[in-house]
This record gives sequence, C-alpha cells and structure tokens, in this order.
Amino acid sequence: MTVWQLIPVLSFVWLGGRCSHCRQPIAWRYPVVELLNMAWWLWCGLALPAWLAALPQPAVLVGVPSGLTWGPSLAWSLWGSTVLALAWIDWDSTWLPDGLTQPLAWGGLVAAGLGWSGLPLSQALAGAVLGYLSLWSVATVFHWVTRQEGMGGGDFKLLAALGAWCGPMLLIPLVLMASVLGLLVGLVLRARGQLREGRYIPFGPFLIGAAVALRLGLDRVIQTAWGVS
Repeated sequence: MTVWQLIPVLSFVWLGGRCSHCRQPIAWRYPVVELLNMAWWLWCGLALPAWLAALPQPAVLVGVPSGLTWGPSLAWSLWGSTVLALAWIDWDSTWLPDGLTQPLAWGGLVAAGLGWSGLPLSQALAGAVLGYLSLWSVATVFHWVTRQEGMGGGDFKLLAALGAWCGPMLLIPLVLMASVLGLLVGLVLRARGQLREGRYIPFGPFLIGAAVALRLGLDRVIQTAWGVS
C-alpha cells in the first residue's frame, strides 16, 4: 500500500470506500473508528487542559512546569486510542488481549506517578486492585453457584486498568453504567433476533463506554451528587 492509502479517513474518501486492488467495499467501521479516535485526540488537546485546571493543585502536574499540559494530554490521548481498540476487538471476538490491557494498567500507574492522570498514585493502585478483585469475586461466586463461566478473565484486567486511570471512587458507577448499557443493548439485540438463546455479548465495550462518559464530565456530576469534592 502507498503512503497516501494509509492516511486515516481521507484514504477512505479518495478510494470511494473500496479497496484499491480488489475493489471490494471497505467496511464503514474503519473510518468511523478513525474519526472517533481523531475526535478524542482533539478533545484531549483542546478541552483537557481546562479539565486539569479544575483539579486540586498541586497534584495535577507533579514535576511538570506550570502551564505545560502536553504530558497529561498525550497520556489521555493514548488511553483513548487503547480503549477504543479494546472495545472493537472485544465486540468482534469476545477477547481482550493482555498486550493491550496490561500496558493500559501499567500506563495508568505511571501516569499517576508523574501526576498526569489527575489521580494520586495511591488511588490509582487502589483502583487497579479493587477493579480486578471486584469482577473476579463476582465471577467466582457465579461459577461456584452455577458451574458456568459468567465472565472472562480479560474483563477483570480491563477493569483493573480502568481503575488505575479513574480511581476507586468511580468503580461502582462505572460498573453500574456498563451493566445498564449492556442490558439495554442485549434486550434490543434479543428483540431483533440478533442474540440467540444461550449467547452473550461482551462486557468490555460497555465498561469502556462508561469510562469514556465519566472522563467526558459525568464523573463531576456523580461526585457532586455524592458530595465528593
């Protein structure tokens, strides 16, 4: 493939939505994912500095000169690209690869240590540990009662990674939101005949969707409602 054929979104338009060699249609999902990724990076570059400015000081940018926000912007941009990839992979294959979930978790701890995530390192660690143990406990009890697998181990690691970025206080609303979203989508798919009896939908995309909603400002609404500063 040539360089211009690798340019996100524009290459899809130039090629008329078809492969340059076999002329088969290219699925719309690819430019949609590219547009979502671009929109997230723009948000991180334009809106994230204002979000950081509202956080308690001086814990936001530890060791970074005042006014310099490239570190947090880059960290959260990479976070968005990673979770977007995980959501699509899990939806397609019900698989959350360790090659993405583990770097995401470690990246959250590193970002917290550098002051780039808006969380103290202690909260990032607590979020990661509680995130893993919460889903692991539920899945273990479910398996003990039903003798069936109710959730894959990748979901434990994903919630641990999200906890490292969002902190322990947002784990409960994150899981509740993801559960409600998953239930609603499952009911719609069942009503349309796209989800057969005994089949299930992956939980990862809904955990990620809830985490993105929290990062876009819903976390402040929840914290205000709970009286948490």
